[in-house]
Amino acid sequence: MTADTRFERHAQELGHDFSGEIKIGGNYTPVMRDGHQFYVSGQIPRVGGDVLFVGAEGGGSNKITGEKMNSITIRQVVLADLDVVADLFDGYRQFYGQPSDLVAARTFLKARFEHGESTIFLAESQGQAVGFTQLYPSFSSVSMARVFVLNDLYVAPTTRRQGVGEALLKAASDHARQLGAVRLSLTTAVDNTSAQTLYESGGWLRDQKFYAYHLALK
Repeated sequence: MTADTRFERHAQELGHDFSGEIKIGGNYTPVMRDGHQFYVSGQIPRVGGDVLFVGAEGGGSNKITGEKMNSITIRQVVLADLDVVADLFDGYRQFYGQPSDLVAARTFLKARFEHGESTIFLAESQGQAVGFTQLYPSFSSVSMARVFVLNDLYVAPTTRRQGVGEALLKAASDHARQLGAVRLSLTTAVDNTSAQTLYESGGWLRDQKFYAYHLALK
């Protein structure tokens, strides 16, 4: 029996209707829950507001188990959240090849708070912090208007492909619009194709007119 067939049959047994518009299949990602490994479909990460996991539970028993995951909540970070965000920020920097330094991460973020130099949104699920995005304010001289640089976006590895990134991007764009900004900008690594797919699916367009240049000062 294929993974798709198993997913469809057991999902129906768990009370989920897959008739009509929902597509079954593809891209199963391992996720650990309570010491057991389950698989979430990248094709259909949500059924309504839930995430459905299927997979073998325990020592190869081949029992299919479904779980519902609480919906994602996004809120703007305050100073009291500093330690939680610093841990995610440290993981974000490690993703880009930097050594872990939680003290420096906390110091850096605290300085941004104290000087009003950034806005951070935190994603939470089941009472746990699972991702963040950080915006830096700027301006466009040509447009004579406010813009924001979406400098950081990070989702914890165990909660990727579950809509966290999309929710953070929406919170960022809503915030920028409310403040009258005309544009959000970001950069991502040329080999980070998963991030590129995420951005483009949300309406972000790759710049076709300008090159980016950097001058290293240290």
